[in-house]
Parts: sequence; structure tokens; C-alpha cells
Amino acid sequence: MGQKSRYVAGERQLGRREIEMRLFWTMVKKAEMTEEDKEEYISIMTMGRTSHISECTDEERSLIVDNLLELVNDIISKDDDMDRKRKGLLAAIFGWLKCQGKSGNMEYVKGIACQAAKVEEFNKINKRDLVRLYNHFTNEQANIMLQKYKNR
Repeated sequence: MGQKSRYVAGERQLGRREIEMRLFWTMVKKAEMTEEDKEEYISIMTMGRTSHISECTDEERSLIVDNLLELVNDIISKDDDMDRKRKGLLAAIFGWLKCQGKSGNMEYVKGIACQAAKVEEFNKINKRDLVRLYNHFTNEQANIMLQKYKNR
């Protein structure tokens, strides 16, 4: 029989069950799951046998934790993608202003983006509009640069 790996937390060692339980609650919090979401998820993963993580078998608990880790990693990855798109849009607007010989601070640039996307808050701009506006402002930069080149 194989020996279970143990991790040290403070002065005592934690068993696999305790580690998975801690991971489970951490992932539930990161995924912003409601109590109902959590119970439904567990019920689905245990094929209706239970809706409580404490009543899961070792195999069920491991499967639930592994799937939640994947889910949270996907959420984080999508958030990172949106952050990159937001930063790209800001850079495109700053570049567009610079091409025109203008400058602006972050609030001014975010205001331009919000007005163009017809939203009240910068972080409410959806992915489609982030891409569309990024393309628009980078094309505007290219047009300005081309015009300057032609006027030499």
C-alpha cells in the first residue's frame, strides 16, 4: 500500500483530504460561486448522490477539486486576456493622440474609450468592442502617419 504524501502547514502535517478541502473552498471563493452553485456543482459531479463536499468519496472530491482548478484557471486566463485587450486599447488611443500632437492622462483616454464604446465605465467595455476600437485607433494612427509621410 502506497504512502500518502503529506504537506506541512505550520507545525502539523496535512493529509490529502484536508488539502483538497482547503483547495475546494479556495476555488469556490475564487470562482465566486454561490451556495446554490456549489451544491448544484457537487450534485452534478457526484451524479446526485450528495450536494455536500464533506460527504464525497476521496475519488469524487479529487475530481471536483481538479475540475474547479481548471475552471478557475480558465477564469483567470480570460481575465488576463481582457486585461491585455484593455491595455492595448489604451495604448492605441494614447498613440492616436500622440500622432495628432495631443496628449492626455489616463482618465481622459479612458473617457474617449467609454464614449466610443457607449458605456459608462471602462471595464464594462466588452471584448468585441475592445477589439473593434483597438483596430479603429491603430488604423487612425496609420492614416495620420501616412498623411504626414505624403505631405513631406
